[in-house]
Amino acid sequence: MKLRAARALLMEIYQDVWATASAGQPLSAQQQAETRSATCYATQVSVEAASLAYRYGGGEANYLSSILQRCLRDANGAAQHQLVNNDSYEEHSQGLLGIATGS
Repeated sequence: MKLRAARALLMEIYQDVWATASAGQPLSAQQQAETRSATCYATQVSVEAASLAYRYGGGEANYLSSILQRCLRDANGAAQHQLVNNDSYEEHSQGLLGIATGS
């Protein structure tokens, strides 16, 4: 449920961003902050889902040949990316409050 909700949020924001870009308009600071925050959130939820699947995958999930092992590593690797670090939440909050983010 949580993963579906995160995906729905991301798709809603991406549709808005796509409409803006398709109209030849630049993205607003709010759209940029929302996009980054939603991407960060969806990544975190994906890591939770992969971790849960791995945990319930039993002993076979420990083998490097296991698809669950690969999914867990890939999800955690993606979560290390600079774009999806927790700074995006702070920048989004600052944007909502009208505080310049300096980026």
